[in-house]
Amino acid sequence: MDVVAVASRLPAKGESIVGERVALSPGGKAGNQAAQAALNGARTFMIGRVGRDDFGDRLRAALAASGVDTTYLMVDAEAGTGISPVLTGADGEYASIIVPGAAWRLNAADIAAARAAFAQSAVLLLQCEIPVHLSAEAARLARAQGMMVIFNASPVPPDVAAMPAEMWPAVDVLLVNRTEAALLSGLSVTSTADAERASEELQRRLGVPTVIVTLGGDGVLARDGHGARHLPAWPV
Repeated sequence: MDVVAVASRLPAKGESIVGERVALSPGGKAGNQAAQAALNGARTFMIGRVGRDDFGDRLRAALAASGVDTTYLMVDAEAGTGISPVLTGADGEYASIIVPGAAWRLNAADIAAARAAFAQSAVLLLQCEIPVHLSAEAARLARAQGMMVIFNASPVPPDVAAMPAEMWPAVDVLLVNRTEAALLSGLSVTSTADAERASEELQRRLGVPTVIVTLGGDGVLARDGHGARHLPAWPV
């Protein structure tokens, strides 16, 4: 569940500012992506865990209302639903802290129990709000089923070296923002040109066919076997 505070700008380090409004929003990277896929007509399954609490009930209800199949969204009685306090400025830039809660208790048995969902799906979308070794296991199962695997490597684990090497051969598309691209590539990413260099390094280092670097208001940089392309942001 996202707890979103909106202000005219993001505060500087150590600064307190007055905000304009705050809202609760069903969220989480996986939840947001699953809901949008379902709303756009794709049959969508959500694999994960929420707590046996009000936030968990809200998330399950919101996903179901969007058309997401929540059969494999487990309810955990021993941990609270994950939350993310989000700070958003008027320019659309944001900062957040992700507290995974029950999502971090997802386990290999939960993944195995969702094999029927894998068998009925063409695409697996992953992120790092669950233990990364489980993302690697899910990617392996998806690859064995002939599915496309998209990995949104966010949040990047504190120990980047802990990312399982066996995961990358199963990934078709790596999706990162500026900060994540810098952490994974070891290069500074402050411009579109930097993003292009980082995408090339990630493609070379990890062997991932397609790398996408999101750049906020500056759009997105995508690289595949045909080269790199920059697309401007849509006005919202």
